[in-house]
Amino acid sequence: MSKRVRHVSLIVSVGVVALAAAAARPPPLQAGGRTVVELDTAAVLATATTRQGAFTIVDFPLHDSVDLRVESYRVTGPGTRVVMGSVNGPDRLIESSGFDPSAIVLLRGRVVGEPIAHSRVFMAVSGTSIIGYAECAGESIQFSSFGPDLAPGQIALTRASRSGLVPNVPLCGVLDPGQAVRETPSTLPPPTRGMTELELAVDTDYEFFALFDDVDAAAFYAVALYGAISDVFMDDVNTRLELVYLRLWDSPNDLFNEANPLPPLTDHWNSQMGHVPRDAVQLLTGRRDLSSSGAAWIESLCGSRAYSLPNRTTTAYRPQARRSFAPIG
Repeated sequence: MSKRVRHVSLIVSVGVVALAAAAARPPPLQAGGRTVVELDTAAVLATATTRQGAFTIVDFPLHDSVDLRVESYRVTGPGTRVVMGSVNGPDRLIESSGFDPSAIVLLRGRVVGEPIAHSRVFMAVSGTSIIGYAECAGESIQFSSFGPDLAPGQIALTRASRSGLVPNVPLCGVLDPGQAVRETPSTLPPPTRGMTELELAVDTDYEFFALFDDVDAAAFYAVALYGAISDVFMDDVNTRLELVYLRLWDSPNDLFNEANPLPPLTDHWNSQMGHVPRDAVQLLTGRRDLSSSGAAWIESLCGSRAYSLPNRTTTAYRPQARRSFAPIG
């Protein structure tokens, strides 16, 4: 399928980031359609990091130019550690190689003019990458700078599929000690007053790293993904995520190669990772051979079994935080 390239330039005014189109507007995206846009993210980054409160991104180039009202937030903090794992020695800090999680800007908001209940915008932006989605007019458009055919400064717009799940694999399962995984509907607790903070540690496997084959890209994607989860959780259950620990594995010799990686994840973190303060641990996996698309212990956040794994990760970002990450709670 051919792709259409559109050029836009960024103009910053007071509290506003304007995207002035220099080419004809492309036709609406068809199902599975893809449009490539050249976008300079410097103005968005500068505005988000220098201004407090909400600001407007004018003429954001979705299938149709729209205005986005967004504000910045974070899922990382001064204590967030991003490390590379090794079974033969201690974990090593990735920050020492130049990756800085605090340099990733998360933005959340709405499409201007759309009903609040039917509109959502999320994006994560760094100096070299952008990923996110916008929901409006009854559809969801993904945008991402990830892709072998994308040059620096380009993003691809894609209409999100309705599923995005692994074919013929149960959506979600729970584990009871001594029992096999079984399907269960994903449920979330009712909202409570005030904002609860959940400190989350995230482990991964080599299959996740291999999706990117790049330390910075894999780490950026993980932070962005949990930023999207936190955005949904803040609205749905008055809970924000704090990503306190992220571990990547750049070797197939990781810790999670068993048919069901949830028990070894639980045993390892209970016995070896007590130095990491957290409320819960999640395994972000790229494996395709698991028996369910997500699993958790029945106890979930209660006691010493606050461990889970979500849907298998792909490089195609999908805004399915409610379903994919219900096992967190």
